[in-house]
Amino acid sequence: MRIDTGSLSLFGVDLSKTWQWWLSGLEQILPAGWQSFFFRTPPLLVIEQNESGLVLSLQKPAGNVQLCNIPPEIVAVAEPGTLRRYLPQGVRLDRLDVVLVLPSTTVLVRRISLPSAARMSLLDSVRYQLSRLTPFAPSQVYFDARVAAIHQDAQELEVDVLVAPRQMVDPALEGLQSALGLPITRASRVVEGDVAPFNLLQGHVPGRRWWRRLNLNAYLALALVVALLAAAVVPVIKQRALVVERKQELLELNARAADLKAKMQGLDDQLSLINFMAARRQSVPTPTATLAELTRLIPASAYVNSFVVRDGAIELGGVGNGVVDLIDIINSSPLFEGARFSAPLSRDPRSGLDQFRIALKFRAPAKEPE
Repeated sequence: MRIDTGSLSLFGVDLSKTWQWWLSGLEQILPAGWQSFFFRTPPLLVIEQNESGLVLSLQKPAGNVQLCNIPPEIVAVAEPGTLRRYLPQGVRLDRLDVVLVLPSTTVLVRRISLPSAARMSLLDSVRYQLSRLTPFAPSQVYFDARVAAIHQDAQELEVDVLVAPRQMVDPALEGLQSALGLPITRASRVVEGDVAPFNLLQGHVPGRRWWRRLNLNAYLALALVVALLAAAVVPVIKQRALVVERKQELLELNARAADLKAKMQGLDDQLSLINFMAARRQSVPTPTATLAELTRLIPASAYVNSFVVRDGAIELGGVGNGVVDLIDIINSSPLFEGARFSAPLSRDPRSGLDQFRIALKFRAPAKEPE
């Protein structure tokens, strides 16, 4: 079997040769006749050219059916495509492989021996032998080869080779393709009354649409492969969707955690400020306690007319008699220390009392023993 993928290459690799190499290896490990399990054998439109003109017959698995004989005088003057009218109605030409049967005088048949390793690249191995088998260069002939026997003990292959000169085949090909209006996809010869499984045009004509030859078994096998692939891929796709979903949830949780961390940092800053203010408030007596203590300390002969508390310091201002002793009286209090006159004493000319300004601060609390 040959499935032509055309001239395709990827990153410098010839995909057509790779495909044929893979098929060749597959044919070696699979049992004989496996192709008929997946492929329908296409009918062959066999064209045989002899002295009586053209003989067209239809070769099917059920048997051969002769279609028509076309005299040589008609073939010689036939216009392009005119010979198709000689074919019977109902023959589906688009589903036929057209085979040109070459005369035995045109085709050389040889059997040669090759190493078993040559089976993987049989045609290339035979191409190197053509100059020894024929007087022509490889570019001047059409050829094909098939393995006839395998000798496992000697590690050798017996290979049948068909060779035909291009100068004898090309005129017949061009004339018949023009007259019939059909592409000739195979060229071979008759062996023991049947068209031998050779194709001298292999690799020289475009491949037919091989997928049209697939039978029901092939479609069932394809459906099975698709089902197996789906069974293998669907869980992976589902798991990937779950991973993407969990990843999205994780991103949302990370965003929420970052937001909560920022709020916690703000609360910690506020708590630090509150603790600082509370500690500051505990270290300084309240204004009520401060006024009560000053009221107790300052004698009735003195009057306070200004009272300012700022950053743990107090400034007093007032008038009275005997204000010189106020410094010692205030410093004797457990709440205050460092009392001093912040301005010189002066006498009010209207009232005759001494004016004073005193600066003092709160006494620092005693440290507890560690």
